[in-house]
Amino acid sequence: AKPVRRVEFILGKYFGCLLLLFVSLFMMAVMFGAELAIMERGALAELRQDGPRVVGVTVEQAVAEIHQQVRDPDLVKAVVLIFAKVSLLAAITMLFATFSTSMVFNVAMGFMAWIAGTLVEPAREMLANHKVLLALLAALPDLAAFNVADEIVQGVSVSWAHVATVATYGVGRTALIIAAAYLIFAQREI
Repeated sequence: AKPVRRVEFILGKYFGCLLLLFVSLFMMAVMFGAELAIMERGALAELRQDGPRVVGVTVEQAVAEIHQQVRDPDLVKAVVLIFAKVSLLAAITMLFATFSTSMVFNVAMGFMAWIAGTLVEPAREMLANHKVLLALLAALPDLAAFNVADEIVQGVSVSWAHVATVATYGVGRTALIIAAAYLIFAQREI
């Protein structure tokens, strides 16, 4: 049996985790799509039975509005960025796992990284006059940048360029964190 190099171990562990996250997120997206289809059918049946609720709106306009809301292709963009965010969080959690043997610690640190990453933007606003603290804050990934689902649900259009920019940011941060995890794991006595 050929021994596994440490870089292969780290990458295998990370990509195995990514596969699990992808399958889980895909299944959730399929279930969400099914729920939207059920809601669409119910809304259309109610519309055909009772007519439009807004005066001056035809049935055809109401049907088009329902289709537009339920079949919004921008929802795919939200799913892509959710996957990028959980991929980054998986890398952060794996970084902690390279020097800790406690699963509880690893999960707790991953959870705290999620909270801290979500609060980067408000913290940046609060610490605008503190250059040193802002420099330290730059080490944390801004996870709020990945949250576009609320905007999409509210009807705000999110461009693919924005999705690509945020996803590239996530991939870059993930690569740095995986490299740091490898460097820590390479020094560790097994």
